[in-house]
Amino acid sequence: MIGDKVRELFADAAAGDMASIVAIGCFGGIAVIVSMSLIVQMLQREGSGAKKIFWAMVLLVPLIGWMFYLAFYKVPPSQVHR
Repeated sequence: MIGDKVRELFADAAAGDMASIVAIGCFGGIAVIVSMSLIVQMLQREGSGAKKIFWAMVLLVPLIGWMFYLAFYKVPPSQVHR
């Protein structure tokens, strides 16, 4: 159902339908903004470099990557600053 609508949207965009092109562009732009903001926030935290690289790659997959990140990424405990 949803897959059919997405295929139809991309087919319309390929045919030159401006509304479909704008819709895809808006979703893509929002996806990039959300992914980059989550990646920047994650990179500012403590933790190993390999773990950060792995989660950065996961976050580049819109929606599914975000859900995995929010469900499974554990923030390392912070040291108490005196």
